[in-house]
Amino acid sequence: MINLLSSEIKQKVLKKRKEILLTRILFFLIVCVGIVALVSYLLLNVWEDKGRKILTKIVGDREEARRAAKRIDDLKSSLSHLEEEWKIYKNFSSRRVIWHEKLSQLQKIIPEEMWIREFSFNIAREEVSLKGSLINLTNKNLTYFLGEFVNNIKNTAFFKGFKKVILSKVRRRNKENFEIMDFNLDFILRD
Repeated sequence: MINLLSSEIKQKVLKKRKEILLTRILFFLIVCVGIVALVSYLLLNVWEDKGRKILTKIVGDREEARRAAKRIDDLKSSLSHLEEEWKIYKNFSSRRVIWHEKLSQLQKIIPEEMWIREFSFNIAREEVSLKGSLINLTNKNLTYFLGEFVNNIKNTAFFKGFKKVILSKVRRRNKENFEIMDFNLDFILRD
């Protein structure tokens, strides 16, 4: 084979081939580095998402644990409150008071001019509360009549088992030409 190209052109061609080869190698390296960077970015995103999910789960579990701990504390508080009320109730019921008899006795001693608006037990304070009203039907002095009733109640079978009676919140009002007196009586149980 006869080479018709001059050595100068051969040198230029070789130089160009080397440059092209070098450019191809650099291009290939840049593409490889880009692929490695892209794969690394994707792996880091997957790893970050996994870490974020784990962190979210930990934070969620922590919040749920905090709420559960608060519920447990509330239940413990309610339980101790109920235990206290249960002790008081047991003490209250162990007095062997037959309440239907007490109410029958109360019904017998209440005069016609008086009625009960509310009757309740306060277990925590160990008392029975009665809210009543008195109407003036016979032009009596209502204050005297109420005081006499409170004093007389202490000598009845109803008062047995109580330590004392407290009269409170006495209030007069008029309704349809009648004088009415509202009052509260608290009966404190004996220890």
